[in-house]
Amino acid sequence: MKELSKEEKIQILQDILDSREFSKSPSSKNLLRFLTEATISKKQLKETTIGMEIFGKRFIDQNNSSSIRVNIYNLRKKLEKYYENEGKNRPWKLTIDKGQYYISFLQNKTINNKRKDYKVLYKVAISVSLSLLMILGLILFKFLYHKPIVLWDSFFNNNKETTLVVGDFFGFMAKTKTGRVGWNRDYQINSLNDFYSFQKENPEFRKDVIPANYSYVTEMGSIAVYHLTKLFYSRDQSFSIRFSTKSTYNDIKEHNSVYIGPTKNHNKFIQYFNERNSFFSIQDRELRYKNVAKNKDTIFDLDIKGTASEYAIVSRLKGTNGTEQFLFFSDHDMGVIATVELFCDEKKAERFITQYVKDLDTFTALFMVNGKERTNLDLNLIVIDSSN
Repeated sequence: MKELSKEEKIQILQDILDSREFSKSPSSKNLLRFLTEATISKKQLKETTIGMEIFGKRFIDQNNSSSIRVNIYNLRKKLEKYYENEGKNRPWKLTIDKGQYYISFLQNKTINNKRKDYKVLYKVAISVSLSLLMILGLILFKFLYHKPIVLWDSFFNNNKETTLVVGDFFGFMAKTKTGRVGWNRDYQINSLNDFYSFQKENPEFRKDVIPANYSYVTEMGSIAVYHLTKLFYSRDQSFSIRFSTKSTYNDIKEHNSVYIGPTKNHNKFIQYFNERNSFFSIQDRELRYKNVAKNKDTIFDLDIKGTASEYAIVSRLKGTNGTEQFLFFSDHDMGVIATVELFCDEKKAERFITQYVKDLDTFTALFMVNGKERTNLDLNLIVIDSSN
């Protein structure tokens, strides 16, 4: 097998970076460039190495190893799509084996086989009847065509990266009720700034109390990520993942955002929800709704006792700088899980749009979710307003 020179490997990399597949994904481009150059220079690759090189100090602050694995997964899928389309006739392939970070340069055997069998394939091709081609065309159209989803298509077509923000809970290490040191949380303390501000105002809080090196995420995070990944991958799209305690207003301003998480943690997306809604606001554990059409104000208590039912809030918003926002709130897992499943299912989403949203792509809706053991069994729309 031919041994590629360093210059040839760099040129193969550059051809991929210049492709349409990678044009809308600067994060994937940066990651591929780093991994390839590190492979060529035989640099040792670990999650911490990649995190520090790509994200710098932010990687340490966020403790975001899972995000590295997600980005590697997305990069691997993008390379597969590239070689299925633009790069299918390239003589060499860049691959990343599962569980590995190093880049492999492999000859594209498909091209060699095509050249050998060209004459045979040509004879077969010209013998195919017009009727068979029409049938095949109809079958391909049926399986490959995706009907636009009004509520999601602008995420896929506005040339903005999408960030999935998972609502987590900030924690600190302190003495628990058992008298031992363990993980604690306070719903009013949701970041390091909140933590140190509270310590400053309460000096006694400084003794034997330190920030935890990890946050807490409930089951809704993993299940919602599963449904969103299926939807985005069906459209050849990807997204990055961050925790709400590590997100900034600049993330919201510059990227499309999908938020999944609770309202108890008073994160930036709750503030953003209140700023962007004219008729809804979340305050003091209540959802307040001004029904202008009926000249009536309604207050919904978000503190429903027990785990058999809860409110779920869904808001589809237009952001700044041409960005798109889709927010899913609930304080127990089943609310977010039920609504994310609804809006990621093409048929269910289409029925919802037809019945309630029509040709609009912004709205805020309140659902009542009923279930058992935090598992959704029934989802009911309580109120919806498309005049955000």
